[in-house]
Amino acid sequence: MNIFPSQKRKLENPKLLKGYLKIFPFEFELSFNSSFELVKLNFRFYAEYPKKEIFIPHPSLEVYFREFLKEINAFFKGKKPFLDLPHRLSLKPTSQKVIELLREIPFGKIITYSELAKKACLPKGQRAVGQILARNPLPLLYPCHRVISQRGLSGFSQGALLKWFLLYWEYHQNFDDKIS
Repeated sequence: MNIFPSQKRKLENPKLLKGYLKIFPFEFELSFNSSFELVKLNFRFYAEYPKKEIFIPHPSLEVYFREFLKEINAFFKGKKPFLDLPHRLSLKPTSQKVIELLREIPFGKIITYSELAKKACLPKGQRAVGQILARNPLPLLYPCHRVISQRGLSGFSQGALLKWFLLYWEYHQNFDDKIS
């Protein structure tokens, strides 16, 4: 797979550099600030098999994209509970606390919004926690898909189907642990 900078794609937001990786079955969109810090990550299903495509918005980010590929590979092999990449979170203190608690949820496990609210010292704050998670800018770095409502799956910033897929996949990565 060739990784190369491209000058042909126009940037939608002049304040952010946006790059993407299309690797079956996902397309990842990475947004960087002017200091080349990751500030947002979006992903969705990508159905063009076996086509691979990478757009790097600036030559300085080539190393970052290579590291992203290593991290995403380790994550989907079940070797890492979340992506551990340099980034910048610009959140209010309460939101920052809630988002950072997501890294404490073990791989393959789930908790409810109310449990996360209690951990964040926000009694009866499950709706506030849900709103914070809906705005999580880095969902694979801070795995909010592991938080569900007391009634079931609930929403996910990248879509309910992806949330279901990630939970199903993580559960089955640890399937041997569940039957022994």
